[in-house]
Amino acid sequence: MLFDSLGQNFQGRLGADFWGAYRKYAGQCGVLIQFCLAHLIREVKYLCEFPDPSVQRYGQALLAGLKELFDALHRRAELSSKAFALVLATG
Repeated sequence: MLFDSLGQNFQGRLGADFWGAYRKYAGQCGVLIQFCLAHLIREVKYLCEFPDPSVQRYGQALLAGLKELFDALHRRAELSSKAFALVLATG
């Protein structure tokens, strides 16, 4: 379906969820994908509810990192370019 809609010479950036067809299309056509952060957060929250405690801890660590990222993005206007880059690099 993606090949029919976009063709093999698509030059844009594909905004996508985590459906495997997007990754396959990108791999075959060299397209850049920007994954939806809302879908990523949903998948990480799923890990936090996983039965295995080690997977839960991993999911919680990922979720904490995402929260730090969004906190930094929301404070962007308050930070210099150098400080913003440092916050992104160090969490």
